[in-house]
Amino acid sequence: MPTVDWKIALWDALTKLGLWVIQRSPRMVIVLFIAAAILLFAPPSQLHLVGLDGVAVLHRSIVGLTFLISGILTLTYICTWTFDNARAIVDLRRSRQALRELTYQEKKLLQRFYVRHTKTQRLSAASGVVRGLEMGGILFRASELGNMVRLSEPVFAYNLHRWVWKQICQHPELISTPDGWYDPDHPD
Repeated sequence: MPTVDWKIALWDALTKLGLWVIQRSPRMVIVLFIAAAILLFAPPSQLHLVGLDGVAVLHRSIVGLTFLISGILTLTYICTWTFDNARAIVDLRRSRQALRELTYQEKKLLQRFYVRHTKTQRLSAASGVVRGLEMGGILFRASELGNMVRLSEPVFAYNLHRWVWKQICQHPELISTPDGWYDPDHPD
C-alpha cells in the first residue's frame, strides 16, 4: 500500500512542476520539448555516453508524454506569436492608411497637437472625431482617469502614437487644411 501513496505523491509533484513550468515561460516548455526529443530519438550509444540510456528506457512513457504535451504547447506558442505579430502588422498598415485618409475635422484636431508641440491633449471621449482617431490607431487614451466637463462629456488625456508624431512632424502636409492651420489663440 505505501507504494501507491508514493506514486500518487510523485504524480502530484510532477503535475505541480508541469503547471509551474507552463506558467513561467514558453522557453522552459521549449527546453522540455527538446530534452524529451533527445531522450526519445537520440541513438542509445549517445545516451549511454551521458548516462541517460537508463532514463530513456525506464521512463519512456513519461518522456513520450512530456514530448507530446510540450510539443503541442510549443506549437501553440509559435502560432500565437505568429498570429499576434501578423495582426500588429495589419493594424499598423490600417493605421497608416487612416493617417493618409483623414477628414477635415480629424486634421484640425491633429493640428492642435502639432501647433502646440505636444503628444498629449485632453479631449472629449464623447467626440466622434476622437473615437474615430482612437479606433484608427492614431490616438490612444493615456489615462483612465478623466474629468467631467459637462454631464455627458468626459474628458481624458489622449496621446498620439510615436509613429504618428514622427509622421506629422516629418510630413505636416498630412494634416494641413485648405483654410489654414489651427490657431491656439482662438478658443476650441
